Amino acid sequence: AMSMGDAATLFMLQVGPAMTFGGKELGASESESVDIAGSLTVLQDMGSVKGGLTLGGVAGKKGYAAYGVPTLGWRGHFGTSGVQSLKSLGVGLAYSNDRLGVAVRGAYDIFLGGFTNFGVGLLGLVPVSGTKDKSPLNGAVDLHIGISFGR
Repeated sequence: AMSMGDAATLFMLQVGPAMTFGGKELGASESESVDIAGSLTVLQDMGSVKGGLTLGGVAGKKGYAAYGVPTLGWRGHFGTSGVQSLKSLGVGLAYSNDRLGVAVRGAYDIFLGGFTNFGVGLLGLVPVSGTKDKSPLNGAVDLHIGISFGR
């Protein structure tokens, strides 16, 4: 009998709508396409912080972006309640519309119960190399809901 509820490793799988910045319209009208973001985060206890990796992506009318960022997270509590939060920040690599670049991702998540979380994420992209005629996404803001295991 394995219990992931109190494990030192935190797994979060999240998905939700996003609003992208930059990029070039791909021809779909606003009513035909919705921007969506998703991510998988794995964080391990490292003393007073959690450290790990976030893999994710954003897709929509202005293109796509995939990223992998090493992430640091800080847990918090709302007073004496059982509701917890996680502030996370990471810097890594991104691939957007055939351009390679640097990704910066920050997120704020609130955990309800043992397995549910929701929050907001901010992704910034700076292209470094690639095809100049393709305009990369410059970033995205997303609202997400997810499932989490561990603490």
